[in-house]
Amino acid sequence: MKNLKNKLKYLILVPVTLLSFIFITNKTDAIVVEYYGGVRLATIQCTCSPASLIVLYDYRLMSSINLIFVPNASRLFSNFNIYTSTYMLGSYNPTIGVGVCQFYAGTACVDSSVIGFPAWGTMDMLPGAGTSLD
Repeated sequence: MKNLKNKLKYLILVPVTLLSFIFITNKTDAIVVEYYGGVRLATIQCTCSPASLIVLYDYRLMSSINLIFVPNASRLFSNFNIYTSTYMLGSYNPTIGVGVCQFYAGTACVDSSVIGFPAWGTMDMLPGAGTSLD
């Protein structure tokens, strides 16, 4: 009887586990979040969209990264001052970024990567961004 219970357990658990990997690894269903923390080097206002491009030195990567801040789409914590704060800590979505921050080039709009600032991603809501006092 004990052997039968163990076999039933495996007959149920193995297919459920395998199916869950199929659904979780689907890119459209997964939420991708990366984390950053460091010193804000510059803030560039996108001229063809309401977003801002934040250039920040990330202590984890030991290099600068370009993140996009979109009002009402990126959650702010602490001092809510994304434009003048020195230090920032938070999360970004690396799958969203291309085409979000655009600049005027003559009569057309071009992505930030065309002018030399490729975006690493967009600051998101999970968990969001926190800033320092200064």
